[in-house]
Amino acid sequence: MINENSTLVRFVMNTDKLKKVPHQSYSLDGLKNGECLCVVNQDDTWLVVYNSQGRITSVTECQNEEDAYEELYRQISDAYGW
Repeated sequence: MINENSTLVRFVMNTDKLKKVPHQSYSLDGLKNGECLCVVNQDDTWLVVYNSQGRITSVTECQNEEDAYEELYRQISDAYGW
């Protein structure tokens, strides 16, 4: 059952804000190429990483998946001023 208050659901459903964020600038399902902020599950550890053309420049370790999406949302909302 999907928790409507979860960060991922809020993030995905907020289309007005998402329209301002190029889809290639973030990944909700692992490491992607280019300049992007990614949620990565690595050996049961949840990370939010910034990939800059194949070079990881920032890593935030999170307690669980929900916290990782919360951190991704926080970093994007800070960058976009919402």
